[in-house]
Amino acid sequence: MPPNCKYVGRPGPYANPFSVKVWGREGAVQMYRWGCEGNWQALKDHSRANCGFVLWSMPRIVRYFLCIRRNVHELRQYKYLCCWCPLTDANGNHVPCHVDVLIEMLRKEN
Repeated sequence: MPPNCKYVGRPGPYANPFSVKVWGREGAVQMYRWGCEGNWQALKDHSRANCGFVLWSMPRIVRYFLCIRRNVHELRQYKYLCCWCPLTDANGNHVPCHVDVLIEMLRKEN
């Protein structure tokens, strides 16, 4: 990893708990975004519509995302945030990642 870089993938306090294998890349990132925004109803509705069940532990998910929202400012000390997700696809297009959501949150703090 480059200097001044923070790994925010799994395992870790900023990791996306929604698996790309289960939700698809865009779905997993959207679920992470809703969690970071505190949109609990969207998380419930999406999980029910796409998997036929409500997330197994909403109280646990809520606590997890409240912790991210409370502590995201700590990431400001790093120049880079990284995850295992590829940056681009085979055509050179940006690949969505939960890091994008964290960066958006940090930009909104300003």
